[in-house]
Amino acid sequence: MNRRNINTLILGCLTALITLYGCKEERQADLHVAGTTQSSASGRSASLFAPKSAYPGKLIFKVSEGLLGDIKLVDAGGVQMSSMPTAMSAAFGMMKANKVERLVLPSGKYEGALKEAGLDRWFVVTFDEEVALIDAFAIMNNVGGIETVEYSCQAEVFEAPQGESPVYDFIRSGELPFDDPMLSQQWHYNNLGDKYWAKQGCDINLFNAWKITTGTPNVIVCVVDGGIDVTHPDLKDNLWVNKAEEKNGIDDDGNGRKDDIHGFCFVDLTGDIRPDPDGHGTHVAGTVGARSNNGIGVSGVAGGNHKDLKETGVRIMSAAILRANPDGVTTKGASAENIANAIIYGALNGATISQNSWGYPFASGVEQTPTVVKEAIDFFIDKAGTVLDTSDPRYGQQREDAPMKGGVVFFAAGNDNVDFPTPPASYERVVAVAAIAPNFTKASYSTYGNWVDISAPGGDMQRYGEKAGVLSTMAPDMKPKALYHYYHGTSMACPHVSGVAALVLSKFGGPGFTNEDLKTRILASVLPIDLDKVNPTYAGKLGVGTIDAYAAVTLVNNKKAPEKPVFIAEKSTKNAFTELTLYWNVPKDEDDKQPLRYKLYVSDKELTKDNYMRVGDVSGTANGFISGSGTEPGDEMSFTVPYLKPGQAYHFALVAYDKWGNISEPSLFVGETKTNHAPEITNLPQEPLLVIDTNHSYLLEIEEKDGHSWTYEISGDRGGVTHKKTSKGIELTIRPVLGEGEHICKLTLKDELGLAKTFDVPFRVVHVQTPVMKTTINSLLVGVKSGPLELALPDFFEKQYYLTLSFKAVSTKPSVASTFIDKDGRLFIIGENSGNTSVVITASNGYKSISTTIEVKVTEDVTDDVLSVWPLPVERVLNIWLHPKHKRAEVKIQSINGELILHEAVKANTVGITSVDLRTLNPGSYVLVIKTGEKESVRSILKR
Repeated sequence: MNRRNINTLILGCLTALITLYGCKEERQADLHVAGTTQSSASGRSASLFAPKSAYPGKLIFKVSEGLLGDIKLVDAGGVQMSSMPTAMSAAFGMMKANKVERLVLPSGKYEGALKEAGLDRWFVVTFDEEVALIDAFAIMNNVGGIETVEYSCQAEVFEAPQGESPVYDFIRSGELPFDDPMLSQQWHYNNLGDKYWAKQGCDINLFNAWKITTGTPNVIVCVVDGGIDVTHPDLKDNLWVNKAEEKNGIDDDGNGRKDDIHGFCFVDLTGDIRPDPDGHGTHVAGTVGARSNNGIGVSGVAGGNHKDLKETGVRIMSAAILRANPDGVTTKGASAENIANAIIYGALNGATISQNSWGYPFASGVEQTPTVVKEAIDFFIDKAGTVLDTSDPRYGQQREDAPMKGGVVFFAAGNDNVDFPTPPASYERVVAVAAIAPNFTKASYSTYGNWVDISAPGGDMQRYGEKAGVLSTMAPDMKPKALYHYYHGTSMACPHVSGVAALVLSKFGGPGFTNEDLKTRILASVLPIDLDKVNPTYAGKLGVGTIDAYAAVTLVNNKKAPEKPVFIAEKSTKNAFTELTLYWNVPKDEDDKQPLRYKLYVSDKELTKDNYMRVGDVSGTANGFISGSGTEPGDEMSFTVPYLKPGQAYHFALVAYDKWGNISEPSLFVGETKTNHAPEITNLPQEPLLVIDTNHSYLLEIEEKDGHSWTYEISGDRGGVTHKKTSKGIELTIRPVLGEGEHICKLTLKDELGLAKTFDVPFRVVHVQTPVMKTTINSLLVGVKSGPLELALPDFFEKQYYLTLSFKAVSTKPSVASTFIDKDGRLFIIGENSGNTSVVITASNGYKSISTTIEVKVTEDVTDDVLSVWPLPVERVLNIWLHPKHKRAEVKIQSINGELILHEAVKANTVGITSVDLRTLNPGSYVLVIKTGEKESVRSILKR
């Protein structure tokens, strides 16, 4: 029985039970799974296949409020399976389920907040792995009261194969502000451009930012990743410390977790945090907040100034979703349930920034963010930094010790080097970070797309070697067995942005500061470089630009919009057929100097300052904007609007955006595309083409006055018509397969823009016969000294009415005899050297032809008694060619001294050729005497 039949049987068996519970309440499925779907018995969509990364024997599901009340929980979130509602119990029985647990772990005093968000209604069921996931999915998907069913898919960390605004520029100083010995190798903070692969200023402009702030301890960054090495000398003093918790096996602070001193490991549900096998989480944490100016190792973006200040540097919380197995080599963890709990943990325990360098890569088969993970992200964004104990009268208000109300979640874009909306990075509520190499080009591995928000240095060791990677802390017990190491990836880019966000909170955070304030400032703070211009293939797919830490902690939003951009009218019209390149000058911006980007609207209807957003369509790069980074007021900018129609007027509206999203008044313009013309045939025949019993070819010359490429189609009388495109036009070849008479072939020419024109090509079919040879030409004898042999070829062929015969003659051995035919058809055969050749004579009436071959013998003089002797030198047999009038001869071989060596009488064949066997003759020079009649022919020969 196939799987579809199995599913149908299962669904049928469940129908009665489902109906019983389904009458209790109506619910609508909210499926977020990868794969093709089909309708189930209950009408809800069911997945036909599970993603590659789905865990076997496990599903996650969310129940309704009504069903939740019928589920009895035991300690630690387990479900008492014996007390399950009937339909659910039957379903679990068919799946061979062995355990059901609450997905989001009980969280003590914060339970009320989880319940309000609906996070307490998520569960995990584990079952016999022999039961196919899709079969189990189909069963669960038809149980009343279950709102959502999803596969539990494994995520992966993104490791690649290894007042007045200040002046923002790329000038970098080599002077180090801190004494960390490896700081000079962290080019991603301060790039001097002193390597062949580096460009000055391709960094996050951190040294300048450190003059403003280096981070403060009230800012907590939750690193959702592999566990952090909590003993690392460059990290241990910057770790978040849960002061209300003691390592005693008791949940001292009532947050539902025991012994969570520096965070929690959600893989093994323990406060004992251990690194992942690659030290990924430790590397990420070091970029965010490795202890700075402490005389060892590296610096972190927001790692403080530990020589000059006491309470300095942000604090790093570890929410581990990956952990090394006991072998220390392989990894376990990163399930959707571990991830959701880890993100929620950060919000519950004071973090306002969630750093995530993991996701579901292209190969995982996961196409959308799992719903429970999305809900966990939403919880962090909405609830971080607020009082979350529902018994506290300040519930929902900003915590007194929080630098911000709400949270911001940062995600690495992924390392697939494809335009793929990586989950969860592509979720619109998070900040997605792509990676650039040390020279502003897209890193070779970075995933990209119009959903990317911003870019940051991620290194590119594939192209430029190890030192072009990002240097940060490592777990020394894990590979590569070092305290510090270079990695590259969007995993490395993302913590740069999280670290800058931590600096922003350190500078501006406090009562009233919100997560939208932080997000707006981050996306406003980019280096003055146009990433779209550097990476035209990825225009609009690398975010708003490259993060600038100095800008992030110094920019001031005076809420003044840029001036209106002005089109350069004379250059912006009639410059193309299906597109227009529009030009404008960069306007001034009173408080930001110049706009950060532009948005262009286009319509074939009139646009005004009141309707342009409603009537116009946005034309820009992949993200809808045109970058203005790196420009100065007065600079000329341009953008090409595609997909327009030829010879038509279009209305445009252009607005400028500053760093904060303040918008200028629209600049309005009307431009026209160039008028298009159809291709033309310049030599269209006025009289029918004559097709006489054989192929007739005719070159139709095509003119495309607009310079466009073109195609064509043949219709009408097509029988026997073949065609091909040439550099000058179309070559028609017509075979006389149609009946005698006149016919019309239709030819339609179409240019690359789709404009077409049809032409009639007339032709007349006339049948003819192949030329006929009336007299055979026998073998010919030609003398080199006797002059050319002449033949009047027309005399040998029958005449054909209305047709003129033409002739061609080709010698197979031009070195023996060459040929020439004059305008009257006379053939001249010229003897060049003694020997034999064939002359192929072809007679053609222009449509059909016939060929004949004649044998030609060439001698020095056709009057000689001995025409030729060969081969010379001779090894075995000597051939002798006598004049045809001689049938016999005497052959003598003499020594140079006149001694007779051989004397033999020979007889010639019908063409005068005879031979002498000289195999017994010793090598040397001899005299050959050939006597024919009374004459003797004497010549020297060489025997080998």
